[in-house]
Amino acid sequence: NPISTFVGHRFFVTMHGVREGLVDPTTDEQIFFTVGGDELNDKFIIPKEATTSKTRCKDRYPVCKKEAARGECTNNPGWMIVNCCQSCEEKEGYGHLIDSEV
Repeated sequence: NPISTFVGHRFFVTMHGVREGLVDPTTDEQIFFTVGGDELNDKFIIPKEATTSKTRCKDRYPVCKKEAARGECTNNPGWMIVNCCQSCEEKEGYGHLIDSEV
């Protein structure tokens, strides 16, 4: 199915019902796709072995380190601890507050 996008757009996909991006199970690195010069014919193939991370305290978004450095772990802890746990753990030591059921 075609998606509405633009050249240079970088995105990730999630497993149905899970807000966390898919990772390469051998490296635990999140899988990203970037739209090339032919956005109408680019194909984005999710590797069969892609899965969600087994790491409990992980950053879900690329902006996490920057937001943590700006003080958002303290200013906006509800969102940051859930979505940027790793960066908040490094910056403020808040990783123990993560609820793995969220």
